[in-house]
Amino acid sequence: MTESEAKEMLEAKLQCMILEDLSCVEKGCDRNCDDCDCNYMQGTVGEQKEALRIAINTLEKQSKIEKYTRLFEQTFDWGCNDTAKMLYANAVYSVISGKEIFAECEQEFLEYMAER
Repeated sequence: MTESEAKEMLEAKLQCMILEDLSCVEKGCDRNCDDCDCNYMQGTVGEQKEALRIAINTLEKQSKIEKYTRLFEQTFDWGCNDTAKMLYANAVYSVISGKEIFAECEQEFLEYMAER
């Protein structure tokens, strides 16, 4: 499943939940799920679990990148150099790719920043 597919499923699940909430005040869902697009768009329970895993993984990556960006922005105070730029770029690539072979790039960036 792609991030895009996971996003669509989670959006459909959220829309369904909103309609169910509105049904309590008789403004939304008639709970006729067999005829509802949201029911089919949100996928099976297994697909929903996978979509949630993907969403959590994406948020974890985003959080790491934001952390590295904050650290990198500190280099502006002491004169950003090519080494800092390269290590930052490699660390971000490591997060985005998710490949274990690049994990040491993240550690190298963190160590470099800790030395400053």
